[in-house]
Amino acid sequence: RLQIAKEVYDQTMSKPSVSDFLERCQQSRFSGKRSLWDFVDSQRSGLLKYPLLLKEVIRVTKSDHPDADGLAAALGEMNDIIKEMDELTGEVTCAQTLKKLVFTHRASCHLVNEAKALLFKGTLK
Repeated sequence: RLQIAKEVYDQTMSKPSVSDFLERCQQSRFSGKRSLWDFVDSQRSGLLKYPLLLKEVIRVTKSDHPDADGLAAALGEMNDIIKEMDELTGEVTCAQTLKKLVFTHRASCHLVNEAKALLFKGTLK
């Protein structure tokens, strides 16, 4: 499901009309200068609290309780979802960073263009 969401996001962002609209929204003082990604990422980061809550519920649940196994399974599923989301988030962040790179020579390095992970974010001095 997350892969489909990423593909839909990529397709939507590649449309000039959508990009133009989002750019104008981001420049507007009413948007708080936030990008679409900021809104999407805030929802993703909210999911990170659920494993902590599940761990606490598991900690106070007796091992012979009928829900104990289900809680453990739910925690495992939640961790898998968060791991997949983190990987896809990394790919999207990497792709956004690559779009901002300016190469001083005509042909950019193919290894950079094929990157799937962002190892460093910041200003090079």
